[in-house]
Amino acid sequence: MNSYPKSSQILDNNRRYIPGGVVSTNRAASPEIVFVRAEGAYLWDAEGSRYIDYHAAFAPHFLGHNDPHVTEAVRRVLDDGASLYGSGTTVLEGRLAELVCKHVPAI
Repeated sequence: MNSYPKSSQILDNNRRYIPGGVVSTNRAASPEIVFVRAEGAYLWDAEGSRYIDYHAAFAPHFLGHNDPHVTEAVRRVLDDGASLYGSGTTVLEGRLAELVCKHVPAI
């Protein structure tokens, strides 16, 4: 019996369009669980079960998933019209580099 029927349904649909159902082979998991939400140190699967995110993929190491301060900052920048322009540099790139250099002197 499948313990993750909602996850299986999502993956079956994804497999119609994505080989293996996931866009990155290192994200394929066994058992096949689809995560639908994350907050702080936790992830929730399609069935509604909560897990501690020990993997911490894509860097929620410091603030956790969906930190409200980060989310609000991203919204502010997007509302100001910023984008990933695809060519050239941006003011934000320069500011980020400045902050990294300031706080990591060895760079």
